[in-house]
This record gives sequence, C-alpha cells and structure tokens, in this order.
Amino acid sequence: MKSAILENPLPSSIPSLPDNRKSNERQLSIDQLARAVGEHALRQVEIDQRMATRILELHDELNAAKDEIRSLHAQVEQLIQGISQGIVLARSQSARATQNAFQSSAAGLRNR
Repeated sequence: MKSAILENPLPSSIPSLPDNRKSNERQLSIDQLARAVGEHALRQVEIDQRMATRILELHDELNAAKDEIRSLHAQVEQLIQGISQGIVLARSQSARATQNAFQSSAAGLRNR
C-alpha cells in the first residue's frame, strides 16, 4: 500500500482549485483593503487641507477683530479724556460762578 502511494504522487505543478480560489480571494481582499486605505488617505488629505485653510481664515478674522478692538479701545480712551476735560472745565466754571456770586453777595451786603 505504501508503495502505491509513493509510486503515484500528486503532481506538484498543478495547484489545487480550492487553494487557488482562496489565494485569489485573499489577493482581492488585500487589493480592496489597499484601495480603501488609499481612498481614506486621499479624503483625509482633503479634510486636512480644508481644516488648514479654515484655520488660516480664522487666524485672519481673529487678527481683524483684535485690530477692531484696539481701535475701539482708543476711541473709548479719547471719549473718556474728552469727558474728563469737560468735567474739569464745568467744575472750574461752576467754582468761578459760585465765587462771583459770593463776591456779589458780599459786595451787596457791604453796600447796605
């Protein structure tokens, strides 16, 4: 019996059909996976580019907002300075008016 098996070995040059099908399926799966990975990488690059563009846009918007805040701050400072000068002027005029009224009253009392 052993001699019959040894005399008729299976030819090694012809691959068996189930192994060949598995190999093809495996290669197809690898190709599909590689394609999916490549497509994902391309989509990720597109997303990264859009994100980078948006980050730059936001950076520009932030700088513009900072410039606007600085401008408004300067305007507020000028307004405060103008109001302060107005208050000082009003106080000095009020003090002069009070002093003039007091002097007039005093002069009126002396003349009686």
